[in-house]
Amino acid sequence: SSSTIDTMMIDIDGGDKAYQQIIKDPKHNVTKTGNATLIGKDGTILETKMDSIKGRGNATWLREKKPFSIKLSEKTSVFGMNEAKKWILLSNYPDGSLSRNAVFFTLAKELGLSYTPEFRPVDLYINHKYIGSYLLTSKVEVSESRVDNNNNYLFELENHPVGSEIKLKSGNLYTVHNPDLTSLSSSEKTKARKEIKKLLDHMEDLMKSKY
Repeated sequence: SSSTIDTMMIDIDGGDKAYQQIIKDPKHNVTKTGNATLIGKDGTILETKMDSIKGRGNATWLREKKPFSIKLSEKTSVFGMNEAKKWILLSNYPDGSLSRNAVFFTLAKELGLSYTPEFRPVDLYINHKYIGSYLLTSKVEVSESRVDNNNNYLFELENHPVGSEIKLKSGNLYTVHNPDLTSLSSSEKTKARKEIKKLLDHMEDLMKSKY
C-alpha cells in the first residue's frame, strides 16, 4: 500500500502510563525508550530501536498537541534525510495550515542559508493511537551531517536551566553546544566562558539597537 505522506509509529516501553509521564513533565526531564517504525509514502518499512523520547519546546509545550525530541539507537537515514540519531517532531500548533515551518525551511534552503534543517511531514502514531500531523526535522547540533564544528559557535537560548548556562547582563541564559567546554581545564573554561559572555552580550546589544 502507499500514502501521500510518510508515517512514524512510536511504541513507548511502558505503554500509555509512560507516555503520560512524558507529557506531564514541563521540564522535559522524563525520557523513555521504545521502538519506531518508519513507513514511507512509497510503502517501504523500516523498524528501529529508540534510545529515548521526551518532550521539547517552551510556548509550544503549553498547547494540547505536544512536540517531542527522539534519539534512535543507531544513526539512521529517516525518509531519505541524512543519517543521524537525534530528530525533532514539531507539532505545527497553532498553524492551521500545518505548513508554516515547512515553508520557511524551504525558503531558507532556497536562499542558501547554512545548516537549514531537513524535514518531512509525517503522520504520527504513539502506542497505536493517532497523535496528528507533525513535521519531522533534523536536530540543530554539531555533527558531520549537520552543523560543522570548524571554528563555529553554536548557542541555545535556555529555558530549562541545569546550572551550567552562561548568564548575560539581560538575564537571559545560554547553553554552549560548540565549542565543547567540558574538555577544558578550569582556568581555560573560565576564560572561554568570559569571552563567550562578552560575545553574546554584544550580540544582544546589536539586536536591541535602533540602528
